Amino acid sequence: MINRRFFLKGVTAGAALATLGNVPEAKAILKKIIPDASFCFESGRAIPLMEEADLVVVGGSSRAVAAAVAASRTGAKVFLVASLPYPGDDICGSFLYDLKKGEQPETELARKVFLQTATPTPLYVKSVLENELINNNIGFLYSSFVTNVLTDSQGRTSGLVIANRSGRQAICCKAIIDATHTASVARLSGVTLTLFKVEKQLFHYTVVGNKVKEDPQILKAEVLPYTFKNNGKEYPVTRYTFEFAPKDNSYTTLMEIEQTIRDLTWDPDQGDSADQLWYIPGSSIIGRKSYQDSFTEVRAIPYDVFLPQQRDNIWVLGPCADIARSAVETLMRPVHAMAMGDILGEYVAGEIAALPMPEQLKVFPASGNASDYGHIGERLQPLRPSTTLGSVESMGDALPIIGTYDVVVMGGGTAGAPAGISAARQGAKTVVLEYLHGLGGLGTLGLIGRYWDGYRDGFTVEIDKGVREMAPLDHPRQRKDWKESYNADWKMEWYRRELRKAGAEIWFGVLGCGALVDGNVVKGLVVATPEGRGVILANTVIDSTGSADIAIAAGASFTYTGKDSIAVQGAGLSKIAPSDYYNNNDWAFIDDTDILDVTGIYVQAKVKHAGQYDIVKLPQTRERRRVVGEYTVSVYDVLNHRHYSDTISYHKSSFDTHGMIIDPYFILSPPMVRHTIYEADVPLRSLLPKGLEGIIVTGLGASAHRDAMPVIRMQSCLQDQGYAVGYLAAMCVREKKKIRKIELRKV
Repeated sequence: MINRRFFLKGVTAGAALATLGNVPEAKAILKKIIPDASFCFESGRAIPLMEEADLVVVGGSSRAVAAAVAASRTGAKVFLVASLPYPGDDICGSFLYDLKKGEQPETELARKVFLQTATPTPLYVKSVLENELINNNIGFLYSSFVTNVLTDSQGRTSGLVIANRSGRQAICCKAIIDATHTASVARLSGVTLTLFKVEKQLFHYTVVGNKVKEDPQILKAEVLPYTFKNNGKEYPVTRYTFEFAPKDNSYTTLMEIEQTIRDLTWDPDQGDSADQLWYIPGSSIIGRKSYQDSFTEVRAIPYDVFLPQQRDNIWVLGPCADIARSAVETLMRPVHAMAMGDILGEYVAGEIAALPMPEQLKVFPASGNASDYGHIGERLQPLRPSTTLGSVESMGDALPIIGTYDVVVMGGGTAGAPAGISAARQGAKTVVLEYLHGLGGLGTLGLIGRYWDGYRDGFTVEIDKGVREMAPLDHPRQRKDWKESYNADWKMEWYRRELRKAGAEIWFGVLGCGALVDGNVVKGLVVATPEGRGVILANTVIDSTGSADIAIAAGASFTYTGKDSIAVQGAGLSKIAPSDYYNNNDWAFIDDTDILDVTGIYVQAKVKHAGQYDIVKLPQTRERRRVVGEYTVSVYDVLNHRHYSDTISYHKSSFDTHGMIIDPYFILSPPMVRHTIYEADVPLRSLLPKGLEGIIVTGLGASAHRDAMPVIRMQSCLQDQGYAVGYLAAMCVREKKKIRKIELRKV
């Protein structure tokens, strides 16, 4: 067992240039992005060790799955880490379902993915790739980003650290295949990439159902030779090509380009779209060999172009390999990439077969000067007792400051998007961070596109009217019951447009994984992106994660299902097809902050909804972690419609419990009459974590008894709550006051 065999030591004191690698030009690049660029010191801590494998494959692309499967078939123990909530992010995330002229599936896996009789659907591709992992006994986790690389006593690559909604965990291994798009794992290990010097770069983005657009910024619009079908209607697929001159290769710049492209391509007919842009990065690793010829066939490419000069036991299986950019564009097409993954996975497994499992693990110690901005708080508990294999000590780290804002909203869901709109409209410098690639949370991405009870005035009136006006009133997709239900994609786009109009920034693909706390004041948060971890400084943090993730990382107490109560409300994960707006269900019990649970429900849902177009990317959970605030709303407060001097939002609903109830009053008198509507006030104090300043929690993470939550969790109510909270956060900036000192009547 690893915990008996290993003597785990921490790194020597010193900070790490964590997200940029030990590269001379890295600091210069960061200085361009943020003139006053600096680094935040993270104190030492023990990171739970959750897994031991011969090989870890990082990335959820088809090539990553191919490499993992090929390595596993040699007898190697393989583990795969994917950042999106599904496998096949190159095909499904970027909509590369088509085969170009002359492309033929070269491997068994590619032949399974690319049907000869029809264009595969997203769910079909995801299911094929996921089943390959399961059938070959490959462990995997979704929705996880790599934050650090581990080395052994000899300085060899020996594992990595990942971040997800469960916290951070370490994985020990003999070697890593970095199948990420930008070689982010290799860069975390200190590998030097060629200097970014692209004058112009091509970006591709695909939409489903739209009419072809014309704009000077659109270089090419290609209607692809296939359609998707739903309810007897065919949806055309259009791939747009844009050419931009990025100022740098930062994630901030990529997000601005993505938002500009979304501005230019959306229309009311859109039924689906790619999650992410498809492009070839402008820099690459410096490999043991370089391949600068034109692409002919996969087997002509030497293995050493994937192996960086400075690192053993890490192979870059992606567009940042040391290959001519023109050749990479062809090689990264899925059919060729899967063939390359198949070859490289088998080769790497053979190369490491005789190596011993690493010992004396430590977090890779890069160099960098860090300042003490405060304590970095995060949750570092083991995932499960069965996954506890000891821990790895990190003696110190350095996280780059990647942004400074007046208001940072973590989570662009039901309350988060309105909060960002409100704060930005009031002039606060605002950024909205969202893990998924759309806004609106469960009401849009979760496909609960219909109100259920709830207070319908306030900001909700503006939302509903705005969503209806996204298209002419005679548009065939206009909903006659538009005050009760809405087109999910129209609402996502309305939120996005209003944020852009108000001047807010939007970052997709970002996970909140920690908090920066100085004494009892939250000064910012830690985020994980596809490029690594970083700190965003803020005057006020709005925690709209739905489970109080950032507040809890900052040290706030919370309540949840556990030793005090085993009660849990039902959850679901629905099917989806182009233009769907509402598929609510309740068939599972999960903890949405347990990454094993979340990965498991995605696996179950593919079986449950087999044959459908796709499944949603967000579990429909109702039981969440609730912060312990300055006040906790009780069942009795709701039953008696208690009023408060600091009421921040107004709510109306029945006790829609979706499961067990535990309050003693309900044991005596259960809320059996489903449509008895109760009115409830929520005070500001219940959104303020007890003892913490600089942070406010919205939505289902608020301080309330779990049996009271069904009355105060309705979408329309939380939209209003988010808008009020955003206004409040902007006032804190304008009046230079803490949240508790603001005169609430002004809100």
